[in-house]
Amino acid sequence: MIVSREKEGARPHGSAGVPVDARGPAVRKASAILLVVVALVLVFVLGVRKDMTDFGVCYRAGSRALGGESLYRPSDGHLQFKYSPAAALFYIPISVLPWEAAKGVWYALEILFLYGILAASLRLLPAPETRPVLQVLWSFLVLAKCLGREFQLGQVKDILFPEMEKKDRESTKRLDAGDVQSISGNKAKQVLKVKSGIESELAKTIVKLIKDSKLKVQATIQGDAVRVTGAKRDLLQETIALVKKSITDYPLQYGNFRD
Repeated sequence: MIVSREKEGARPHGSAGVPVDARGPAVRKASAILLVVVALVLVFVLGVRKDMTDFGVCYRAGSRALGGESLYRPSDGHLQFKYSPAAALFYIPISVLPWEAAKGVWYALEILFLYGILAASLRLLPAPETRPVLQVLWSFLVLAKCLGREFQLGQVKDILFPEMEKKDRESTKRLDAGDVQSISGNKAKQVLKVKSGIESELAKTIVKLIKDSKLKVQATIQGDAVRVTGAKRDLLQETIALVKKSITDYPLQYGNFRD
């Protein structure tokens, strides 16, 4: 038997004199990236793009800010823009795009932002004992569970809220949403409490608003309601108009006039 020994430090070569496995890692990396991109595109096309209600609120706010329109309207129902007016300026650039294109761009930005956070975290953390790929995969699975939970609740709300608004356009404003809780399996629970009457702090705000207006009426808190009395019906109508204009985040009901 003849045993040949290669020179120390020599690497196996192919017929063309190029290292056999020189491009192996690069090809595997490119293939992995391609698979991830394809998977993300499929997730967007088959699922995400069909329900981007929250982004739609921000997209609409950007369009309104660009046109100098009011950001907050009672007609928006439970899909009110809940941020400061300055936040709407952030969405102006993407609001100039067509709706379908804007959804794709926003989705891509979210993915890039998420990737940037994970990459920065891996650099800031101490040297891991496991491979970075496994850490990224684990982080994605944790986030996917949270996103899936929000998606499930969103589907329920898309059915429940429109039905409520058919009976009362502002009924969803009376809902007090609790924290999202995970229960058995892949299920989630969120308690929605229906507010009845006027809470103490809101009642004080209304009374102060009326007193500061200098209208010749008297406003007093009676349980979960605010009673307003005045000498003339016109004064009461002015008071109602004032309250409706100032209190827009909670639906108020107004009782009958009594002479």
